[in-house]
Amino acid sequence: MTIYSVAIIGCGGIGYQYNRSHKRQGALSYFRVFHTSPNFRVVGIADVDDEIRDEIHQQFNVPGYRNVQELLESRHADVVIVASPEDTHASILREVLGFHPKLVFCEKPLACTLDEVENLVKAYENENIALAVNYSRRYLRVYEEVRQNILSGKLGTIQSVLVYYSRGFLHNASHYLDLFLWWFGEPDEIRVEDRREGLSKDDPTLSVWLKYAPETEIRLVGLGSSDVLINEIDIIGSLGRIQIDTMGQLVVSAIGKHPDYDDFRRYWSKEERCIDLSGALPNAVNNIYRWLEREVSLKTPARDSVTLHRFIKRIIEDAP
Repeated sequence: MTIYSVAIIGCGGIGYQYNRSHKRQGALSYFRVFHTSPNFRVVGIADVDDEIRDEIHQQFNVPGYRNVQELLESRHADVVIVASPEDTHASILREVLGFHPKLVFCEKPLACTLDEVENLVKAYENENIALAVNYSRRYLRVYEEVRQNILSGKLGTIQSVLVYYSRGFLHNASHYLDLFLWWFGEPDEIRVEDRREGLSKDDPTLSVWLKYAPETEIRLVGLGSSDVLINEIDIIGSLGRIQIDTMGQLVVSAIGKHPDYDDFRRYWSKEERCIDLSGALPNAVNNIYRWLEREVSLKTPARDSVTLHRFIKRIIEDAP
């Protein structure tokens, strides 16, 4: 069995610290999921925090470096993970390009502008280096099931999709925009209904209305930047309904006879379960391994990010 080498750039929350500070045992960080995988070996990390580098070295015997160049000049990596702050992604991806790993897996967004995304994707394609972006919901089976229910018609005609999100349009709402493109394609109409402060001046929180002919309407409601994390989706079709809340509670409803009014029907809950949100990273790592073994294609290739960022640009250009 081939064991592939991994280098991790950025050991903040999802890079390392979520499993340092949380009591949950699941793989909430790149370091945990790769370090515990039999198919990979973490050969080094890069982070500006001296304490984190020392901790990782002492506890796991994994060397730490101050920057990308020191890391990748010292350690060969088949796979490079970019989990640094969002505004550093583009420059780090350009730097990694010169070291020719087999695959680079980057936290979203790939870059902050469409031009940067297009240039990076073209550069990686020219060098024949695979590049993928972690839109994590695609690695949770439930969202694939939702997609199949929509495409197969099990939910009937989709009439309404309502999403609540917080903490920035590019940072958080982009997860749902990626899902909308995956499930429905491009909308016929777009209207930005509200603009609030986001994570930064370059990432406002937008509330957006999307229209898909002939009947489907989507509303993406931004609740502003705060310490309250909310990610909720409610999909209503003519034959069924699916709701997923922030903590992963899933409710699937069907249409049935109303118990009190003979002339009406109602949605009734036929299934409730809790989604294991910590399954996303292990599933992503499994997809990476199977791609390296030439068994499957990548679920979130960077080429999809070009389409997504064109969609985002289309929305932002409509914003007041």
